[in-house]
Amino acid sequence: MKSEVRAREETIKEKQQFLEQEIENNQEQEKRISIAERSAAKLRIDYQEAEAQRDQFQSEVRKMTYFTPIALSNPISFPIVSPAHTFISSLQIPWIYHCRD
Repeated sequence: MKSEVRAREETIKEKQQFLEQEIENNQEQEKRISIAERSAAKLRIDYQEAEAQRDQFQSEVRKMTYFTPIALSNPISFPIVSPAHTFISSLQIPWIYHCRD
């Protein structure tokens, strides 16, 4: 009878140690998961910021390519419509404004 009790106590002790070890392993895994989640969140934020900056640059490029002055080797006469054109023509720099779709 005592040997059965000791065997059961030994089994309970082994299971208790196994449980404690698994609890410790789970805590370590949860720490690793938490670190990975924080890292992933930071990467998402960095990606969103980079994407927003790329969109802004792309928008600026579109604006610049829509109305870009192109220097020509020979002067071309074109009607002067605004003070900016008057200023440019007073510099006698051959410019033409090129609109792209």
